[in-house]
Amino acid sequence: GGDPLRDMHPRFTPPCSSRRQSDNFGKAMTEIAEEEVTEGGAGALSAESPFPKRFAAYLEERFPLGVNGTAIVLMFSSSYLAASRLLLSEESLLSWRVPVGMLVLFFFFLRLRISDEHKDVAYDRIVNPDRLVVKGVITLNELKLVGLLGLVVEAGGSWVLGQRVFYAYLAALFWSLLMHMEFFCESWLRARPGAYMFSHMIIIPLLTLFCFECANTKEYTGSLVALLLFALAGALATASLETARKIKLPADESEGVESYSSAWGFGASLVVVGLMQLLSFLLLFGIRHELQLGTGFLSAALGAYGLVCLSLLRFGLAKDARFSGKLEKVAALYYLAVNIGLTLSLLR
Repeated sequence: GGDPLRDMHPRFTPPCSSRRQSDNFGKAMTEIAEEEVTEGGAGALSAESPFPKRFAAYLEERFPLGVNGTAIVLMFSSSYLAASRLLLSEESLLSWRVPVGMLVLFFFFLRLRISDEHKDVAYDRIVNPDRLVVKGVITLNELKLVGLLGLVVEAGGSWVLGQRVFYAYLAALFWSLLMHMEFFCESWLRARPGAYMFSHMIIIPLLTLFCFECANTKEYTGSLVALLLFALAGALATASLETARKIKLPADESEGVESYSSAWGFGASLVVVGLMQLLSFLLLFGIRHELQLGTGFLSAALGAYGLVCLSLLRFGLAKDARFSGKLEKVAALYYLAVNIGLTLSLLR
């Protein structure tokens, strides 16, 4: 399966183009509920089938709405409520601005997924020949039209939400276009997976800023520093999912298949996941008073992080094959605990 926040990393070897970050918030989350198109669904489709049916199958395969929709709702809700509290704007989730902002965010991530389909098609023809785009069940031109429609919805929704929201959206849009062009230095980034991830992960705090602005209907007041730290904590949590998704046992590494474990080393990549989530937690702990977070949230987040660390340790020391290919699901425990906990805590 696929999703928006996935593929935010480079191809370490030819013959393909680099994987993108947008997907980064997405693939990691998509694989939590890995869903494959069944033979009775996609297998019965052809290029002559009705477009709505083919597009629904494409979404199921590459952008499952249950997983990505949940991730987008959690990201927007926690960021919106955090901004409302930190900027003293007193906005609630009952505002009309919430569904409009979520809709913009949804189409933004869908457009990122479609952008990656265009960039990855040569690679997918070799390693993923059964995908609907590769088989011609749905074409890149059709997806391009969907992306253009999404772009209109994004721009229109952002404009309706106000000038500051629109400017925040334009900043994220500009960065997504740079991502599509691989910042005009694809070969350089491909050889440096850390730099690639960093450059593509910047889209997450930019979209978090968009969520902030949706909640900020007044002049800036409150703690701007806490707001920036909150955005950084979210970016680190997302990056940990992307890293975990591409860690493999040494015996499972394959030539031509990208992984952070092959680039950085098996043990080092596990440590990176743990440190990213630890720093994310420490940043939230540092602004707990500004967010008025109680011991319940902090205990839940710390407990989830502890479970992740135990799993990382077991995978690293025992090389338990049961975690192979599923580590991103384990790492998602922290991401889900934090975002669900934040939303519930900030609703008080």
